[in-house]
Formats: sequence, C-alpha cells, structure tokens
Amino acid sequence: MRNSLRAVRRRAAGVRAIVPIQGESRATIRSGEAAILQHRERLKAKLRRGSLALEASRARYLDLFENAPVGYFSLSEPGLITAVNLTAVSMLGVPRGKLLSHPLVRFIVPEDADTHDLHRKRLLETQGPQSYDVGFVRSDGMTLHTHVVATVSPSLDGAGAIRVAVMDISAQRRAELARADLQAQLLRAQKMEAVGQLAWGIAHDFNNILAAAILQLNMLRRGPELPREALDQVHQELLEAMNRAAALTKRLLLFSRRQVMRFAPLDAARLVDEPLKLLERLLGAEIQVALETSSEPLWLEGDAGMLQQVVTMLCLNARDAMPNGGRLSLSLTPLSLGAEAAQRHPSAKPGSYVCLRVADTGSGMDPSLLQHMFEPFFTTKPQGKGTGLGLATVHGIVAKHGGWIEIESHVGQGSTFTVLLPRVPARPRADLAPAPKTTPRGSERVLVVEDEVALRRMAVMCFRQLGYEVVEASNGVDALKVWETEAGRFDLLFSDMVMPKGVSGLELSSRLRASKPSLKVIIVSGYSAEMVGDDRTFGQDVKFLPKPYDFSTLAAAVRECLDRHS
Repeated sequence: MRNSLRAVRRRAAGVRAIVPIQGESRATIRSGEAAILQHRERLKAKLRRGSLALEASRARYLDLFENAPVGYFSLSEPGLITAVNLTAVSMLGVPRGKLLSHPLVRFIVPEDADTHDLHRKRLLETQGPQSYDVGFVRSDGMTLHTHVVATVSPSLDGAGAIRVAVMDISAQRRAELARADLQAQLLRAQKMEAVGQLAWGIAHDFNNILAAAILQLNMLRRGPELPREALDQVHQELLEAMNRAAALTKRLLLFSRRQVMRFAPLDAARLVDEPLKLLERLLGAEIQVALETSSEPLWLEGDAGMLQQVVTMLCLNARDAMPNGGRLSLSLTPLSLGAEAAQRHPSAKPGSYVCLRVADTGSGMDPSLLQHMFEPFFTTKPQGKGTGLGLATVHGIVAKHGGWIEIESHVGQGSTFTVLLPRVPARPRADLAPAPKTTPRGSERVLVVEDEVALRRMAVMCFRQLGYEVVEASNGVDALKVWETEAGRFDLLFSDMVMPKGVSGLELSSRLRASKPSLKVIIVSGYSAEMVGDDRTFGQDVKFLPKPYDFSTLAAAVRECLDRHS
C-alpha cells in the first residue's frame, strides 16, 4: 500500500512540473488534489484492514498453538527448547520460563532419555518424521506417559528447527494396565472354577491312596506273621501309592501357579497326557477318552502350567457338552503351513506347527454362537453352571504362545477345537537317561537342615546309609550355630527352602557360601522349581531337589552335586 501512495505522489508531482499552474484552472487542480487524497485514504483504509486481518490471523494462530489438544515444543538442533505452548506447560506443570533455553531431555524420565536422543539424531540425519513413546517428569514428581511425533521444518532464518508434538497417553496406558489386570483376574477366576470342579475328584483319589497306605502300613506292623513274598508285595504297593500321591500333588501345584509365564521346551505328548491323568475321574465313566499322538516327537516352546490349563479347560468344556456321556477324542499331529494356507487366519504365519484337536460327540453349537465363543462372560450353559471365562482364558493363553484356535461345530453332531502352536526342533528327553546300576555313595560331611521332624530323621538315616557323616539342624538359625560350632567343616548343605525363624534355605546358603565358596548346596522344596529358581539361578554348585524324593533320587542328586567341578 505504501508503494502505491508513493507512486501516486510521484505522478502528481510530475503533473505539476510538466503543466504550469498558470495554464490550468485552479478548480481543476483542486479537484485533482481531492481525488488524490481520496485515493490515498482508500489505500490507508485498505492497509488498516490488512493489518487488522493479519493481527486476527496471528491471534487465531497463537490461540490454536497455545491451546492445542497436544503439547508443542520447538527445539534447536542441539535439542534446546526455543518455544513451547500452554498445553505443554500445563501437561508438565512447569512454568514457561523454566522450560525455555533448557534441553527437552532434561524433563524426560532418565530411562527414556536415550530413546529421545536417538530419535532426535535420526530426525536430523534423515529429515523424516520420528514417532516414539517416552515418559515426562511432571513438577509433582509423577510420570506423564506420552506419544511423541517429531518433525523438521525450516525456520525463518533458514536454519533447521525441530517441531515436537507431545500427546498425553496416560489414560490409555492406565486402560491397558487395567485390561491386563482384568485378564489376570479372569484367568484366576477360571482357575478357581476349574479347581472347584476338580476338588471332589482329587479328594476321592487321595482317599483311595490313603486308605490303601493305611492298610499296607498295618500289614507291615504284622511283618513276622507274613511270608516274605507278601511283605515284598506290601512294600511295592505302598511305594506305588506314595508315588501316585506325589504325582497328583505335583500336577496340582503346577495347575495352581500364579506367577508370570515361564517359557521352556515342552514335549507336546507329555503336555497333554499329564492333565488327562488328573481329569480321568472327573470326566466320569460315561465319557470314553481316546488320545492319539504322532509317531514323531512334537516339541513346542511354552509355559507348561498355562498350556496344561488349555487342555484341562477344553476337556471340561467337552464334558459339559456331553451330559449323558459320549466320546472325547484328543489328537496331536504335526502341521506345516505354506504362505497361502496361512492366510486363512489373521494370526497364522507360514511354518511348522503342533496341532492339538479336542473333539466331542456332544450337543454342538449353532453357527451364530461360534463368533462369540471367546468373549469373556459369554456362555451357553444355564445360569449358575458356568462363568463364560473358560474359552476366553484359553484364547488368551494360546495367543500369548503365538498360536490360534479354530472351531468346527454342528448342532447335534459335536464340536472340534483345533489349537495350533508353533513347533520347535526336538529336544533330548532327560528322563530317558539310563538309571545307574549301583547307588552312588560317599563319605563327605553333610549339614541337613529340615524343620519337619519326621522328614529330617529319614533324610539323616538315608545319608548315613549312603556312608556320609551327618550333622542335623531344625531350622536356619540353628544351622548357623552348628556351622560356627563345627568351624564350617562341611562339604554339602542339604536344606529345606521354607523354614521358620526367618532364615530360608536360600538365605542360609548365601551366608554359608560367603564364608566358604566351595560349599556345595542342595535346596529341597515342595514347591516347583519355577517358584524357587533353578540350577542356573543358584549357580553351578547349588542344585534344586523337589519334594518328595526317594532314596535313589537323593543318592544320585547328592553325588552329582558333590562331584561338580570338584
């Protein structure tokens, strides 16, 4: 506008210079001047309107910038904050003056600082947008979970500047944690329901075992009155009964585990066979059970307890579909999926799989129900007969193992659940190693620590039968006194895991090995190895021995531990 005014003035001045005033009518001159003035005023008005529009646009931009739903930062190439909006100030609870000219990384939680710096460097190198999640430290000390999108845009001086948009995803993170907690609750609820269904069957089995054991012990007390063959038979049957009780307890402990999943190589055949033994009585005599396994070994990577729950829940689901009895068929087969075949399911990928099929001859389901089968709390059972958590739990466990489930069902013709899990190369079976021909013996000094009196007495008796010199203690505190009295002259610590008076087997082991690093240790427990750790957790000179153990297992474990790196 100013340039236009200057041009008009120059033209007017030129007119005055070319045309002598004396030759013109003064009225004409005044009219021309008035027209020029009017034009100038119009130009000024247009300039004012432009300025007002510019100010309004700037105000709208500032309002959008300051009050945007996400926080905005402008950074210099070294990462210093050059501009920040009110949303970011509010999100962090830090005044603008304490943000400007400071590195943005200063306000990011320490564990995410490297992530931010890495993406900032990538942004400057590639000029491509960077997207990542980091946590910011609020002024009240709380962590703000955010999703960050960083871009490069030219600044007014032509230098590169980093624009950072920060979105608060704390609510989303809380929802994810709540969802994970709900899934854990669903799993626990279903587990409790399954344990409740198993309780009467387990009680029945234990009563049978105990009844037989009581009679067998009564017979042993009449030893002199019985022939040798009868005594041998009683001994053998008593041992078998106790082994059945131990196996049953082991399966119950595995089923009732609450800790996070621990993946390990698993033999699929054993994985299915173990729950079937537990379910044999619960399924009832009206249901015929058939298991068909592949002639080739089938191995997968997974959590044994979780996958056994899958088998258990599918079998119980099949039982409920056959209230009047029927046939339950389980099969394990290998399956290879190509790229084309893998497209039939969103979770499928080409590769080798272990295929478990659980088929029943029950009532079957209408196709309209199948799409809801894995939804939590959805059930086709009458009210009070089911929670609708079983198949939802099964689906979650299988998905966590990288597999999926397919269902085929027809009303009146039964249902088939097909579980596919990634297959891994076969592993050697440790339990197939040949048993030693003779019981290994020794003469080393052993400190036996066990709070259960009867078990401690028998363990001490076994050690002495094997030739070892034994000193016993009833708990960890007494064991420390014995160690001091004996000046640590022991080759092996044989200790229970959980004991009274506040000193556990692991703590006792740690304290004794601190004074004698060469001490070998065997930790025994009625819990599973996953609950207390394994040899790799404790070290090369510490071994885990699960309860109950027999004489031969004890002898082999002690000799193996003592002979390690000795």
